[in-house]
Amino acid sequence: MAIVSAQDSSHPLDSLAACTTLAELVELRQAVRRVRSTPEIRRYAVDLVRATRGAAQVTLGASPRASLALARAAQALALFRGRDYVVPDDIQALAVPVIAHRLALDPQAKFGGITAEAIVTGIMASVPVPV
Repeated sequence: MAIVSAQDSSHPLDSLAACTTLAELVELRQAVRRVRSTPEIRRYAVDLVRATRGAAQVTLGASPRASLALARAAQALALFRGRDYVVPDDIQALAVPVIAHRLALDPQAKFGGITAEAIVTGIMASVPVPV
């Protein structure tokens, strides 16, 4: 009742102020796209995603869009970490959150306690890391 009553006339989000401008967001997007990624790093992202499509206990693996999302997220992470280039650690740090939710698991895997996160972690252990 207290929560419902407190929001009777206004919502807490109504009092939030912007923390950035549109121009700053556009500049950040452009900065992310300027972060360099080698063909080997891009291949690594693609190989990780491709491996989900043949993984045991996965009925539907991640699509090529997951490769795009992983590569772009890695660029953003590299920028956040103060670099203008992507390293394998950037891909590895984001592989589970970017890929796992895109997988459809076999019902037996779900009932057996296997998670999409564990499958992606296993894939990362099996796919060679570029040097």
